This record gives sequence, structure tokens and C-alpha cells, in this order.
Amino acid sequence: MATIPCSVLLCIRDSRNDFEKWKELKVLRLKGVPDRFMPYKCKYDWTDYEKVLQDKDRK
Repeated sequence: MATIPCSVLLCIRDSRNDFEKWKELKVLRLKGVPDRFMPYKCKYDWTDYEKVLQDKDRK
């Protein structure tokens, strides 16, 4: 029974860490560095996520 809550918490933690890594790589993406030359890969594309967070905060 404890595996489901642990799994959910680990998924949330991993996605939060992935978003932080994605924010760190923003400078390289703006310079036009291809994904294959990035120091580490992100699991998800967080491009519009900050806009979604701002819209949530406004409501």
C-alpha cells in the first residue's frame, strides 16, 4: 500500500527537478545550442508551463 504514495511523490519530485534543469538550460537554448549538445536531457518540454502557472495564480 505504501508503494503508490511513494511512487506519486517520486514522480512529483522528478518532474520538479526536470523543470529546474530545463530552466537552467534556457540560456543555452536561447543561444541556439542543439538538444544533443546540452549537458543533460530533460524528460519534458516545459515551454509553456510558466505561462500556465501564471494563469493559475491570476485565478
